[in-house]
Amino acid sequence: QRAPSTGVRVFVSPPFAHPAVARPLSSSPQNRSLTANFVRFYTAVNTFGMFRFRTRGFVSLGVLIMAIYALLIALLVRYQPDSTNAKLEWLLWVAYALTLAQFSFLAGMVGELRRKVGDKNQELARQNAELQTALQRIHDMAIRDELTGVYNRRFVMERITEESVRCIRSGSVFCLCMLDIDFFKKVNDTYGHLGGDDVLRHVAHTAAKTLRQADLFGRYGGEEFVLLLNDTTLEGALVTAERLRTLVEGLRFDDIAQDLRVTISIGVAEHVRKTDAAATLRRADEALYRAKESGRNRSIGAPTPDAPAPSVTPPPWP
Repeated sequence: QRAPSTGVRVFVSPPFAHPAVARPLSSSPQNRSLTANFVRFYTAVNTFGMFRFRTRGFVSLGVLIMAIYALLIALLVRYQPDSTNAKLEWLLWVAYALTLAQFSFLAGMVGELRRKVGDKNQELARQNAELQTALQRIHDMAIRDELTGVYNRRFVMERITEESVRCIRSGSVFCLCMLDIDFFKKVNDTYGHLGGDDVLRHVAHTAAKTLRQADLFGRYGGEEFVLLLNDTTLEGALVTAERLRTLVEGLRFDDIAQDLRVTISIGVAEHVRKTDAAATLRRADEALYRAKESGRNRSIGAPTPDAPAPSVTPPPWP
């Protein structure tokens, strides 16, 4: 026997029976690849920006990137809704926005550290420059004459000793010249010590700027100066001495007195190998004494062993 029929039919539909209405649990591989590449680019730019931009610039860059990312998600949802999980994409967008906030905080810390390091570097550079200036000033004070600015006696004597050693080792020659301003006491008595100081400075600067770089000029004491001429024989040294004497003779001191003129007397000696440098300096000083005894305003060379003493005498004083 068959059970009586009620006339009602029941249909049971399986879940997700209408694929057109169902939403994907995740975006398609193509879409995920697109967004993943964008996120990689975003991360690289953020990492680079942390160390290159200030906080404001970094935040502006991050906002621009997040706006582009939001536009990309909107386009995917608009044109590929079947292969895009909008909720998941926007959730990832929010996560990246929060990450941007953290990156911004870190960027601010890194920027502050960069600013402090930059300030410290500038301060160190300034201090180093000041230190180098101070060291140079101390070095100049140790080797320069305070009044004239040329080398002082101690430095010149050290260099003369070094040159005599080099002469023994290599067989080179050099000459020493002793210079003295004629009638300098009269200049001091007439124009005062300040006027005498100006004369000393003018003579020293004139001599120093007319010499070769290899030569050395310094103040020996008072109104006396010493000149070291490297790789120069007695004849060449006399030519240099005469040129210097002529330049000093033509100097004008209008700031002191329009009619003020000064002259110098010079004694020249060539160093003899394997002899004491002090002996050469003594011979130059003796030649200077003879120049003064001969009428001043002239250059006289000291005789070398078994040789007559050469001299250069200027024309009469006008």
